[in-house]
Amino acid sequence: MGVLADVSGKGISAALLSSMLLGALSMEFRSRTQPHEVLNRANQLLCEKSLPFQFVTLFLFLLSPDGGGQFISAGHNPAYLFRSATRTIEQLVSDAYCLGDVRFRLLSIPRLPSRQR
Repeated sequence: MGVLADVSGKGISAALLSSMLLGALSMEFRSRTQPHEVLNRANQLLCEKSLPFQFVTLFLFLLSPDGGGQFISAGHNPAYLFRSATRTIEQLVSDAYCLGDVRFRLLSIPRLPSRQR
């Protein structure tokens, strides 16, 4: 699993928002198994505790050895998946917005056919 996030703003307020998110994700991942539940709870915390102008973009992914996986993009820049077996690049598209805004769902990354792994 990997997570890439970016918080709005600069300075101490951005550092505090980042620290709050990191702590929330760390605790939620320890207690829950489903990534979309973790992000929904972190989203709820940010809605309750952050200032109205603060937000977070985030990209979370889980990849399996067979080339499949799952991801959630919360308003982050477009993500791309490079498949070395086929030397192709796929854009991972999501319909979600930044944290502090919506409910999240896990999207699938299709596995490669066995002959292309």
